[in-house]
Amino acid sequence: MGLRLCYLVACRVLEMLGSRRRTALDKDIELMVLRHEVRLLKRQLHGRVRYRTTDRAILALLSRVLPTWSRTVHILGVTDHPTGSFVTQVARNLAGDLAEQGRSFKFLIRDRDAKFTASFDEVFVSEGIEEIRTPIRSPRANAIAERWVRTVPEECLDWTLVLGRHHLEAVLRDYVRHYNQRRPHRGLRLEVPAPVSEVIPAPPALSDIARHDVLGGLIHEYRAAA
Repeated sequence: MGLRLCYLVACRVLEMLGSRRRTALDKDIELMVLRHEVRLLKRQLHGRVRYRTTDRAILALLSRVLPTWSRTVHILGVTDHPTGSFVTQVARNLAGDLAEQGRSFKFLIRDRDAKFTASFDEVFVSEGIEEIRTPIRSPRANAIAERWVRTVPEECLDWTLVLGRHHLEAVLRDYVRHYNQRRPHRGLRLEVPAPVSEVIPAPPALSDIARHDVLGGLIHEYRAAA
């Protein structure tokens, strides 16, 4: 009982701090979660990951104040032959997009793929961004990115006949817009990473709900009728 009370008090304190310093504190909390997960994976690198009671408590505590914008997806390029130069150009595209939007981040989490060359690293170093490399063969250390890799084929690409690169780019743009702005995320308490700016009142009746088709009807969005 005493431990549970201490846990609830700690959760409340973090939520209060997060509401006052939302921009800087969010990033630090997310980094704490990721570093703790990496520590767990390093501790059990060659076996099944087993969480101790203290591990579960720490992750559950910090997850209450994780930022909701951390799952926003950016489409920066499409290719069937990824190379080091292509990945470096993608990094430059991301840095440029963030600068145009007035956004930034402090840390980049990536695996140890050989395509991430020194020139790729220099792009983020020049922006003051620190890299965090995940352990070898440890996809759980970057779980949000890995979940996206699974989600996009399950909900979109496996159900679409792609006719070429330009068609693939168009399909991904439409799906990413839905993913960021309309698709509820269980990990975000059914919120979306980048909600649209307009405020839509709740419809008074089911007859006042309009359906909007995405990707030719593969995905349906529902909103209050105008």
